[in-house]
Amino acid sequence: MVIMQVAFFSLISIITFYHFFITLKLAFLIRYLTSILIVSFYFVIIFRMNSVLWITLLCAVGLILNSMYSLPKKLLFIVMVFLFISTYRVPTTPSDFKEYLVKEHGIYCAGTECLQLSYKDAPTFQASTSDIEYLDIHWYVLWSRAELTTSEYTVNPINILGFWFSTRFEY
Repeated sequence: MVIMQVAFFSLISIITFYHFFITLKLAFLIRYLTSILIVSFYFVIIFRMNSVLWITLLCAVGLILNSMYSLPKKLLFIVMVFLFISTYRVPTTPSDFKEYLVKEHGIYCAGTECLQLSYKDAPTFQASTSDIEYLDIHWYVLWSRAELTTSEYTVNPINILGFWFSTRFEY
């Protein structure tokens, strides 16, 4: 699978480079920003690394600022691009929610159980397992709401435009 992803990404990169740097005769800045925008967006789609979306956003903003539109139209386009890219960052699957649980709360869920690691001191940590009673995520285009309920704790975060906010973590 990884070989196919790398091959497909390499093909996209080569086609983009050929199209923008060999066949088109635009200003260098426009060619450069457009090719980086396309390559970085396909990188996000293929490899699912959402942090690269910021490169896509910067390239889009650079292209908009370099355009001949009036300032109000430029600002409107920048807001639209920010909303589009942020919408792409909103999690849609339980695996996205599980990544959040690992990063923010140290909770690892697999099957019907969750393991929570809590670090008391630097060299030691405490581990506790609990059964999953409810695990779900609801996606609403610009935001999503997730919930994990186990026999020991409940986690209810909200993700707005790709940013997680903890609303409740109870023991």
